Amino acid sequence: MDKTIQYRSLIKSLLTKHAELVVNQDNQKMETLLSFDEEHDQYLW
Repeated sequence: MDKTIQYRSLIKSLLTKHAELVVNQDNQKMETLLSFDEEHDQYLW
């Protein structure tokens, strides 16, 4: 597997897990949204 693909997968996994932790907290005032643009390697949280 290409290193770029591995890095993309790792970043997506880490951000997704972190977002899940944030969502599971009691703070309902904040909305969590993840956006992945693999074509341009941009990741938004």
